[in-house]
Amino acid sequence: METFDSKTIAALTRLPARLVLDTGESPLAEGVRRRDVTSRHLLYQAEDLYLDLRLEPDLRAGRAALVGQLVDLRDPARPVPPAPVLLLSEDEVLTQTRTNDFGEFQMDLAPHRSLRLCLALDGGRLVEVPIDHSLVVRRPESEETA
Repeated sequence: METFDSKTIAALTRLPARLVLDTGESPLAEGVRRRDVTSRHLLYQAEDLYLDLRLEPDLRAGRAALVGQLVDLRDPARPVPPAPVLLLSEDEVLTQTRTNDFGEFQMDLAPHRSLRLCLALDGGRLVEVPIDHSLVVRRPESEETA
């Protein structure tokens, strides 16, 4: 697998990514006082691509699982070519993997500031989205037992 560093990533052309859906930002139903769902679903659009993400935190362990899929909007049944997927904090590559034949990928996240997920696409293009640090950070004991 090709390895990437911050200089290689900086040389790629960034595609504007627009947040289409964030279940953490959706309003609560009338009469509901708090949200108990721990996973968060995020959907981004970058040109003709959807980046579908699900974050599943394990707050006691202070980690989270990130599961994602890259889909071509023009033909969702057609697989997107495998792409490197990188998790960065500042300019440091923390971990990397590749999408499979269905555009899917998975990785574990540990707490870091300024997390961003990058997918290096064919043609020197890059999809980059922020990852919410608060989903990975361990809650104080007082909040866990409240």
